[in-house]
Amino acid sequence: MDFLKGILDKITNRFSVQIRLFQLDVVERSARVLGAMAMGVLIMFVSLGLLFFVGLGMAEWMSYVLDSRIGGYFAAAGLFLIFLIVLFVWRKKFTSKAVDFFILLLTDKNTGIKRKEEQMTKDLSEPRH
Repeated sequence: MDFLKGILDKITNRFSVQIRLFQLDVVERSARVLGAMAMGVLIMFVSLGLLFFVGLGMAEWMSYVLDSRIGGYFAAAGLFLIFLIVLFVWRKKFTSKAVDFFILLLTDKNTGIKRKEEQMTKDLSEPRH
């Protein structure tokens, strides 16, 4: 009877360890995705600010070169329009790269959770004294 109780204890212990490992894995992956998203938002805001000031500088330079303030700003707007058209043409390539990145974040198995699972499995397999 003690033999069956010992086996049942090991099974329930193993099950609770697996549930805890699953919870840790979900938390880790969620944190990685949220961190990547936060970094993306930060990069986006910095890039927009940089793009704004580069656009103003380019418009002023083109105004100087063309000797017309209106012409310089329209030339800069034209370059931004060309840039947007290129982005629109290549949008599927860019979005597929972003999707691949997030899939890699969600499915990467080279994490510390796997090592923790191996250690806990090893600890469970060792006889208790």
